Amino acid sequence: MVAQGDIVLQSTPIGSCIVIMAWHPERVGGMAHVMLPGEAPKTEFCPTKYTINAVDEFRKAMGGTEFLKILGVCVVGGANVLRKPDDSICRDNILSVTTYLSKLDIPVRRSVLGGFERRTALLDAHSGLMQYSQGNSQPQNLWEPNDEFSSGSVSLM
Repeated sequence: MVAQGDIVLQSTPIGSCIVIMAWHPERVGGMAHVMLPGEAPKTEFCPTKYTINAVDEFRKAMGGTEFLKILGVCVVGGANVLRKPDDSICRDNILSVTTYLSKLDIPVRRSVLGGFERRTALLDAHSGLMQYSQGNSQPQNLWEPNDEFSSGSVSLM
């Protein structure tokens, strides 16, 4: 989803999924919701639930890879909400998203990944403020335009 103007994008509650967010100073913000690692099979009805397909569509919607290389992204999610010791989808999603973004030279500004609690991601398309909530907590700031362009993460794996 990409929006412009006075619009706040908010994800549904996410567990092992990952939300990728980006913002452009022309008051355009976008989110991609990744559900599965890798690339979709050719027969997949909804290919954008896979990392490669979702990121590629997101790049197009946000103005191309070069914009995202300059803008960078924030990523939220990848939690093992079912607390299964043998559940690998969380790690696989995190690895798939971060590896593919790195391969495309798209920097991750900030991330909140792993852990055991569901999260929600929010992006104000007008101001560029990116937030996340964890469990039943109030939204916390993740990144805003006056932040320095530096990577940072909260890894809860």
